[in-house]
Amino acid sequence: MSASWAELTAEDLRGAARTSKSVSQARRCLAIASVLEGRRRGDAAEAAGMQRQTLRDWVHRYNAEGVAGLLDRPNPMRARLLGPEQLAEFDRIVEAGPDVAVDGVVRWRRVDLRLVVKRRFGVVMAERTIGDLLHERGFRHLSVRPRHPRCDEAVHGGTKVGLSERGLTTATGFIERETDKFLAFWADHPFEMFFGMVFLLAALYMSLKSRRDTLLLKHQLGLTRTSVSPSKPQKAIAKPRLTYEGNSDEQS
Repeated sequence: MSASWAELTAEDLRGAARTSKSVSQARRCLAIASVLEGRRRGDAAEAAGMQRQTLRDWVHRYNAEGVAGLLDRPNPMRARLLGPEQLAEFDRIVEAGPDVAVDGVVRWRRVDLRLVVKRRFGVVMAERTIGDLLHERGFRHLSVRPRHPRCDEAVHGGTKVGLSERGLTTATGFIERETDKFLAFWADHPFEMFFGMVFLLAALYMSLKSRRDTLLLKHQLGLTRTSVSPSKPQKAIAKPRLTYEGNSDEQS
């Protein structure tokens, strides 16, 4: 394998790799630069994340087209299955909706549109392709409540209530009913309600007082939480040890 390109050196290829906007092109430039510098072809290919045969193919492309040949070539676009006129008719079919007498359904599904396209245009398309085509044409999947084709809108139109409105009405009615019950019980049993409120306030006061006494006791016993993290205990300060030299007479 020969990586001979008379105009560029290994340093020039490394400079092209630094200025390239394509990562793949830069990686291939560095691999060919390593080969030009005398590195083994297998090591150069492994360092660039490719096989030796792949590096050989890119060297041939580089010898024929230079650095520009190291770019990825765009894949050829596949011919569209439906033409512009067929796409326009497809849009009209989707917007008009199905005919129950002909199509046998009340709303379009991908499998139904697949049969319609096959019957109208003679083109066989997968359901996934139908979904991609609908998304491309600006249609969105909307799942609505099924409606019988013979239902009378005049009869059912006045009884429809939105879920949010129905929930708000239910919650408001519940609050009003419970408030009326509470006020009626207060009016019928004033003394019971008074002593009940006194008992509730006394229980709340005793609970708070017990909590306060517990905190004071912990503080007096030194059981309160300190700001020092338990995972990092404080180091004890070692007291210096006094050493004495000489006999007892000198010490005295």
